[in-house]
Amino acid sequence: MRRYSSTLLPCALLLGACVSQSPVLPISNVVLDSTVQDAAARREQLAQQAETSGDLAQAAAQWQVLTLLMPDEERYRKRLAASRTAIARAAAEHLQQGYAAQRKGDMDGATVAMLKVLALTPENQDAARVLREIERQRIVKIQAERAPRYRLDTGTPAARVARPAEKAGEGVSGYELEQSLELFNAGDTVGGLRDMRRYVDANPRDTTGRQRLSEAVYLRARQLDEQGAQERALPLYEQAIALRGDPPAVWATKAQTIRRALATDYYEKALRIYGSDLATAIRYLEASLRYEPAHTGAALKLQEARRLQDKLRQLDRSPPRR
Repeated sequence: MRRYSSTLLPCALLLGACVSQSPVLPISNVVLDSTVQDAAARREQLAQQAETSGDLAQAAAQWQVLTLLMPDEERYRKRLAASRTAIARAAAEHLQQGYAAQRKGDMDGATVAMLKVLALTPENQDAARVLREIERQRIVKIQAERAPRYRLDTGTPAARVARPAEKAGEGVSGYELEQSLELFNAGDTVGGLRDMRRYVDANPRDTTGRQRLSEAVYLRARQLDEQGAQERALPLYEQAIALRGDPPAVWATKAQTIRRALATDYYEKALRIYGSDLATAIRYLEASLRYEPAHTGAALKLQEARRLQDKLRQLDRSPPRR
């Protein structure tokens, strides 16, 4: 009886060890894997259908989802890369087609091509710019065609209507004023200011139009100023002054106050890091003087910093002593 027990015990221990080493897959993981696989199968089918129909953007979106669902699947990453390459190639082709149509004067063809570019690459700034220019040209053409009819209907002598744009809101130039305001208020600050300056140069006697433009720019500058973005506000204050021509005194005072505040801020920042980061301190001092060239403290400190920088460079170039 004792011999039987001693033989059975090792077998029992061996069996227990085998059972304990067997992998056990939780039921929740099995269900999860099945769900992910089903979702991946559906997404793959959608991606293939999109590719077949020529919808490259939709295909790329589906392959992107698949790479997130199954990040270890190399095949999905390759298909996503191929889709993106195809999108870039097609967008470039449509862009060139649009440019060619625009050069030929085929604005409808150019519009269609640029819309195709944006459908593939919504962030494409070149296509968006061309579409804005096409729309601008279309409206200018309409306004130009209306201007002669307006002069004929009013019976105004030709000599008196040679420059119908001198009154804001009339003819092509009136459209240009409104368009520049629209661009600026929509967030295209660079384009809006460019068109505003162009309008003011072409219509120097339109004081009403200049007031409208300058006040819109001044309002944007004041908003940025109130948000604490003084470096962004200052150029707009100065643009408002230039557009107005005869700005209120408070405008110039406001711009000068911001210049001094920025100069002081950069000067103080330079002093704080002068002993630890000389190169950056020099840049801050230079910025201070750009905003206020008469800042004596910044000028003196900058001379000192540059002399110190030259000495340090000489020490770096000198051979080591033996």
